Amino acid sequence: MKINIEKETEIFRDNKQSIIDLQKENSREINGDQPLDDIKAKVISYIGQPSRSKGKRTARVVIMGPRGSGKATLASRLANKYNFINLNINQLVQREKLSASRLARRIKGSD
Repeated sequence: MKINIEKETEIFRDNKQSIIDLQKENSREINGDQPLDDIKAKVISYIGQPSRSKGKRTARVVIMGPRGSGKATLASRLANKYNFINLNINQLVQREKLSASRLARRIKGSD
């Protein structure tokens, strides 16, 4: 399957802001054009910040970017090095589509 990077980047940019706005209070943005070690250091520094409440805190890292930008590679490396759980949403959706579940029918109906 050939990927049109310009089109994928445009789609990503059109939708990125709405996702960021939904989680504005709980998210931090990191420039992905930095060296990988700098990105990892930023992620770890954000995760290490003290909690704002006394409740149990679970770190979550969401990596966004256009198709082919290295999101899966970065997520895999972070997961391996820092014992994170790596969830690839696209992969989970594709796997669910292959099943015969009610959710799979709903996903297929929204395509």
